[in-house]
Amino acid sequence: MDGYTPLRIDVFCERVTAAGELDMATSPAVVEAVLKIAGPNRCRLDLDLSQISFIDSSGLHALLQLRAQLPKLRVVACSSQVERLFEMSGMSATFLEPA
Repeated sequence: MDGYTPLRIDVFCERVTAAGELDMATSPAVVEAVLKIAGPNRCRLDLDLSQISFIDSSGLHALLQLRAQLPKLRVVACSSQVERLFEMSGMSATFLEPA
């Protein structure tokens, strides 16, 4: 696949930043990594998606899975691609409102 951007996940305090492509190939790793970061206490996490260059329905499904397991998860920043998907799917209020 030309122009493929591998996914990168960075953690700073309670803020998790994902960068690259959030799709069928990377979504399971994102769910696993974020749940591991949250730990057994399921602490509050802020998710920064401003560096996501591509997201598909698998990425949205992964975010919905995370939100179901981490009620305090909130998206604090998102790229135009992520924002567009949230708007098209009717999920803006779910992810962009404070948890």
